[in-house]
Amino acid sequence: MVATDHGYHDEEITGVDALQVQKRYGEERAKRLRDEGYSQFVDISLNEKFKSFIDDPCVDESVVKDAKAMFPDNRCQFLILGGGFGGLLYAIHMIKAGTRSEDIRIVDSAGGFGGTWYWNRYPGLSCDIESYMYLPLLKETGYIPRHRYSEGEEIRTYANLLAQKWGITESAVFQTQAQKLVWDETAKEWQIELKQQRSGKEPQILNICAPFVAVSNGVLNWAKIPGIPDKRVAIIGTGATATQTVPHVARWAKHLYVVQRTPASLAQREQRETDPEWFRKSVASSKGWQRGRLRNFHQHFTLEQPPAINMVDDEWMRGPGIEIPSYLEKLQNIDLPRLESIRKRVEDEVSDPAVAEVLKPWYPSWCKRPLFHDEYLSTFNRENITIVDTEGKGTDSLTTDSIVVGDQSYPVDIVIFATGFRPPFIGSPAEKANVSIVGRNDISMSEEWARNGPSTLHGVLDHNFPNLFLSGPWQASNSPNYAYTPDFMAKHSANIFAEAKRRADGKPFTVTVTKAAAEDWAMQMIMHSFPGAAVLGCTPGYINIEGQLDRAPPEQQMIMARSGVWGHGFESYARAVEEWYEKGNWQDIEVET
Repeated sequence: MVATDHGYHDEEITGVDALQVQKRYGEERAKRLRDEGYSQFVDISLNEKFKSFIDDPCVDESVVKDAKAMFPDNRCQFLILGGGFGGLLYAIHMIKAGTRSEDIRIVDSAGGFGGTWYWNRYPGLSCDIESYMYLPLLKETGYIPRHRYSEGEEIRTYANLLAQKWGITESAVFQTQAQKLVWDETAKEWQIELKQQRSGKEPQILNICAPFVAVSNGVLNWAKIPGIPDKRVAIIGTGATATQTVPHVARWAKHLYVVQRTPASLAQREQRETDPEWFRKSVASSKGWQRGRLRNFHQHFTLEQPPAINMVDDEWMRGPGIEIPSYLEKLQNIDLPRLESIRKRVEDEVSDPAVAEVLKPWYPSWCKRPLFHDEYLSTFNRENITIVDTEGKGTDSLTTDSIVVGDQSYPVDIVIFATGFRPPFIGSPAEKANVSIVGRNDISMSEEWARNGPSTLHGVLDHNFPNLFLSGPWQASNSPNYAYTPDFMAKHSANIFAEAKRRADGKPFTVTVTKAAAEDWAMQMIMHSFPGAAVLGCTPGYINIEGQLDRAPPEQQMIMARSGVWGHGFESYARAVEEWYEKGNWQDIEVET
């Protein structure tokens, strides 16, 4: 069944006519553009009315330690903000660099390790990146993933396995969040305000000190919901969460309404169980196999000649460069046939032509994170499901017993918000962590980055914020394999930390980057930044900050370029870092004792 706000249906497109497709892309974008930008959503982490939405229903109180007891003398040596894979990897690489696990504290508002994999528990939850690449340190743990694409429960379990193997379990301070970080130039350490909110107890405020801090709060960490009057909860959204959840809910619901603004671009997933013998012989068969597999994966995202061997061979590898080089015309030529095949797949799997038409994606592949599922499209052949196509406008309101789209009401008993997270590129690491960070000379990170952009080397250390290690993607790069970016940066940070410690020769020290090195890197970032032209014309989403990126004035676009990501792909960024090591440019690192 299909319900549309205005009853609009385009003629069937046969073949790949670039001009016609571009026209349709423009129409799809026009439907979605709204002057409010990101403010059309409610950020539940910042909204008093909806703060109960982030209460933790899964917490095991037995693993949550009293925060005050975890900071003897109100201090620790190394504080890590975030208990997802990024935070775990920072701890592991710092331990490898010589830091004792008992000197590390990891704070997270969750009740356990895993980050987004801790919070998300919905039916059908799984990762869209091959597990042999996504789960870090597989060689060191000896773990063999159960499936080609790991399910959420397995990923959460693996996060705990990492913590146990490296002795980090006892370093965790859960249900705790940093409120404010202020650099103390005299003491050469960070003054930190923490708030622990344990279930059923009064909040506890602590003021602690830590010479070193790592900020690793992940890419998708603060959920958002539509800015509509709240009453009850159908499924609103057609992103990764919805595509994974819809087939499960449809099996049990009396009737399911799927409320869509923009159709998902959905390729096949081809899930399968892992054969342990095949894994040992064909995947984990050589030293450094996981890094080699990741390198091969990244190299297929450029417009250069890809490697002759395709190790991963999934739908990620059959698209154009998600990490986008500059040649848009060539990119379009590669992308058009692929998108046409995806639209053809919709026709093949959805029996009702009217339903199939509104499920077709009309935007380039790089505008949104590609999705993969083997059951989502065919679910719309069931009698108990209706696609509510809002023509890009979204849900208008909720009543006591219905969702309202345009002038039509749809009776529901439960509404599921599958509306995603705060866009990853809004604000600085301070905004990502919902924390105030004040560095040298009382410089606020939020204000400085908004006014001038970051002053980092490789995205790991900012000149104005000593002893504060970052995890990207600002002034760094990003991989479709989100877990790899913090792994690379944590390893790089650990190397810098170890070198600074060696230079300090047992004395207390501070480490940062020279102003000259930071400015040189900023110029390289501007020259190699993600090409904004590539996202012009995209439907609103994470990548263009809900359509606001191409509306920014020229001076703001320069700051965005300085603050952005390395636009020539992760391996190009990694090579720039490796060349820095090869040239022995340690003079870029400033160590004071």
